[in-house]
Amino acid sequence: MINLTCPCGFRFSLPDELAGGAVQCPKCRRLNEIPEFDELPNLEPDGTIKLKPAEETPRKSAFVQQVRFFDPDRRGADGEEYDLRPTLEDVKKAGVEEIPLDLKDEPRPGPPKYDPETGELIRPIDVAPAPPAPPSAVRAPRAPAEEPPPDNRFLPVPARLASGASLVVLVAIYAIHVVAVILLSISSSGVLIAAPALLAAILVLVAHYGAVVDEIAIEQRDELPAPLRQMGFAEDIRHPISSVLGAVLLCYAPALAARDWPAAAAALLIAGTIVFPAVFLTLVTSGSVLNLRPDRIAGVIRRCGVDYAVSVILWCLAVAVYGAAWMGVWRFSAALAGSREVRRLIDISPGAGFALLFGAIYLMHLFCWHLGLLYRRHHDAFPWVLQRHPWAARNEPPVRRRRRRPAASADLRPANRSEQPGAPPQQRSA
Repeated sequence: MINLTCPCGFRFSLPDELAGGAVQCPKCRRLNEIPEFDELPNLEPDGTIKLKPAEETPRKSAFVQQVRFFDPDRRGADGEEYDLRPTLEDVKKAGVEEIPLDLKDEPRPGPPKYDPETGELIRPIDVAPAPPAPPSAVRAPRAPAEEPPPDNRFLPVPARLASGASLVVLVAIYAIHVVAVILLSISSSGVLIAAPALLAAILVLVAHYGAVVDEIAIEQRDELPAPLRQMGFAEDIRHPISSVLGAVLLCYAPALAARDWPAAAAALLIAGTIVFPAVFLTLVTSGSVLNLRPDRIAGVIRRCGVDYAVSVILWCLAVAVYGAAWMGVWRFSAALAGSREVRRLIDISPGAGFALLFGAIYLMHLFCWHLGLLYRRHHDAFPWVLQRHPWAARNEPPVRRRRRRPAASADLRPANRSEQPGAPPQQRSA
């Protein structure tokens, strides 16, 4: 039987099968819920729920505890700060079990993990420790140490130019030269409609040599770029052409202007040849014509040291072989156009001229590749202005990353160092 008391005082004696239901009091007409069997121990005889007696806390201790918690001074009468950290008794009183000392270094059990596909509970697998090796066992050979990345020195460059994708680029540039020779023959015969195509082929070759320096130096790639690369007007056409033609004019226009004075013209020609690699590299990679100041060009030559002499030798060889190749190629072009041959300094057959033409193309690419490597090795020490260099920790190995060519001086603005605390300076002065 279930004994139930209504709030009005009427007592019920109900059978067990009515547990969990409801019954209406015949005296006050109130609907009373019949408790379950597990709820009966928690009910008072009058039908109310049993409550735990409140703990009596002395008013003085409660006041002292509130002062400790809410006093703005956070200091007691002795001047020491209150220690508000919970004590071990507070932790035990809150119902938290103390971690045994023998398990203090063991990992704490986390929530159960389930396989996302099968839904099965993931259980740890006990792995037996490996048995100790006997003293007489032979030690396993050590793994070979990782070889350091290549430092892109000049010696392996000739082999790279004659293999892989770089060889394909050399053949493509050679084909453009042959097309230019044919267009020159057609233009010389009086068909002027071929002149724009001839000019376009020459500009493609000029832009390609400037792009090679940019690809090896700024982009830090170890292969030749395709002619005109991504066909971007600013980075792949206008900038390389202006850099190559600007370097040629700056270095050789004074000698051409002084042609009436042979000694002065020869001195200016030699001086222009010596500074041409530095001027060419500055125009392609520095991003500002302000770096063409004579003392900064001299600083580039001084920083490169002996390697700069190699670039001057390569430039002289490339120009000389180009000139010798042109003697034979011009003979073929004149014969194709049906015109008389011009007087040549040396007599070279057309076959030898086309063979020398491929050698001249190879030497010119070798010269441009070497200039790019000079930039990689020494550009941090060049006395250039308006430069931005990637920051890397001194103890970390160098990271190969793609860097954009420095913008023009009007587009460079000093970075806001307040946005990145501790960032390195982004602008260098002279």
